[in-house]
Amino acid sequence: MKNSHASVRYICLSLLLAAAFFCSLHMGAIAISYKQLLGILFRPGSYQAGEQFTVIWFLRLPRVLAILLVGMGLGLAGAVMQGLLRNPLADPGLLGISSGASLAILIFGLITSSIKLAVWQWLSPVYALLGSLAVLCFLYVCSKWISQKEITGLILIGLACNALFSSLIAFLLYFGPEQFLENAVLWSFGGVSSVSWSLLAVSTVLLGLGAMMLLKQASALNVLALGEEDAMQLGLDLARFKAVCIAGTALIVAASVALAGPVAFVGLIVPHIVRRIIGADHRSLLPCSALAGGIFLLIADMLCQSLSQAEIVPLGILTALLGAVFFLWLLFCYRRSSC
Repeated sequence: MKNSHASVRYICLSLLLAAAFFCSLHMGAIAISYKQLLGILFRPGSYQAGEQFTVIWFLRLPRVLAILLVGMGLGLAGAVMQGLLRNPLADPGLLGISSGASLAILIFGLITSSIKLAVWQWLSPVYALLGSLAVLCFLYVCSKWISQKEITGLILIGLACNALFSSLIAFLLYFGPEQFLENAVLWSFGGVSSVSWSLLAVSTVLLGLGAMMLLKQASALNVLALGEEDAMQLGLDLARFKAVCIAGTALIVAASVALAGPVAFVGLIVPHIVRRIIGADHRSLLPCSALAGGIFLLIADMLCQSLSQAEIVPLGILTALLGAVFFLWLLFCYRRSSC
């Protein structure tokens, strides 16, 4: 019975994801009907000489795929972070992981401003990975001397890291050269204006590896929910388990930041809503959070496109606004439940 319910959830979420994906490809300045869209995607030879073929295959398709992957990755990473820290407010953005990856990319772009664009696209995910790994390792070390009763302290350390990295990013943007500043400011808002197939390929490999690592930890996360002492008595290797979660999250965050910049709060909003609907079993929570994350970010991007006819509103601005409202709502709910 449970398996049939899980299958229904996956089918419904997959259908919603497919619908959001095709709607995103359909939207844009150049009108393309759904019939033409299907023809361009599945019979590209018939449309190869047309303008619509170029728009779909070289502009919209890589961009929409990037948004889809970022949403799925951040949804999955957020669910794992919340399970690992056993705190529903944990999120790669709130803990400074995304800011660390963003800072690493900006430093790399500032130092190598004369490097060829193709080389930069191949290397930027690697530098983002180094930045996110550095922050995660720092948080992991902090978790060694912060007890579970004081897990809020770890969240505060993550918030302090986020504030520090955000200030360093603002410093670089303020004092950076003009050539670097123009692209960096737009990128720092978060979102995908355009993306090359090469950058998409590298980021997809990193994100896929991270996703496979995290999805395999679903049963271990269920065991960890009982408490660390009980988990160790049940045979869970905590050191290895935490290392795998850290590495997988770092890979996903690095790929997401390389593709879309610092898109915040997706990893907070999506897993929290999914958990309230399907429960706390990570075997269902993780894949459903990934699918729901893709749906959420695709819908948010379509909303950004519809807000302005002249220019697309950066995706990071809308997710930050939605996340701030959601975060305040969460705090209000927890405060009311504790009264």
